[in-house]
Amino acid sequence: MDAKARASSLAVTVMHYREEMKNDISLKDIQETCFTYIEANFSEYYRLMKERNLDADDVGQLASRKQSAIDEILPVIHEFVAVIKEFWDLAGEPVIY
Repeated sequence: MDAKARASSLAVTVMHYREEMKNDISLKDIQETCFTYIEANFSEYYRLMKERNLDADDVGQLASRKQSAIDEILPVIHEFVAVIKEFWDLAGEPVIY
């Protein structure tokens, strides 16, 4: 088999697997999983935002002026962001196309 035929065969196989991944999990399911994780870590700030009719920037500004909030967030923020990035690196592939 020549290189063109192998490349074409590989492309068809990759497209087939991508379609199978899309059928296995929906964007809605992926988003719900991600937002559940975010909510578990930031629900207190979200509640505050809703109660006081603030936006996310307002809450961030308030939290950045409160030492206890800084002390709570700083030790875990890098891991939190790493988990979100890893999640989308893995789960995002089926929903890209």
